[in-house]
Amino acid sequence: MKEKSRALKQLHSMSEFGVVSDLASTIRVNPLRERLHPSVPFPHKHDFYQMMLLTKGRGWHEIDFARHPVKPGRIFTMKPVQVHSWKLSPDAE
Repeated sequence: MKEKSRALKQLHSMSEFGVVSDLASTIRVNPLRERLHPSVPFPHKHDFYQMMLLTKGRGWHEIDFARHPVKPGRIFTMKPVQVHSWKLSPDAE
């Protein structure tokens, strides 16, 4: 359990996970498929705002340790430092 709590104290940029390079742009839009690989296998937090709109698929999205069902039409917003993780079906878009 100590490993998990230690990881939550650090902010992560997406470039740390090899998902996207750091950009000077203030707004970035990415298809979900680009955000799912590589998968981040633990709850984590970022140094930016994030919004997720699911148009296909199902699963769950955990934000600040509260689990929410994910289904088409749901929008999730997260501010910097909110802890999150998700598990989505393979057909998620």
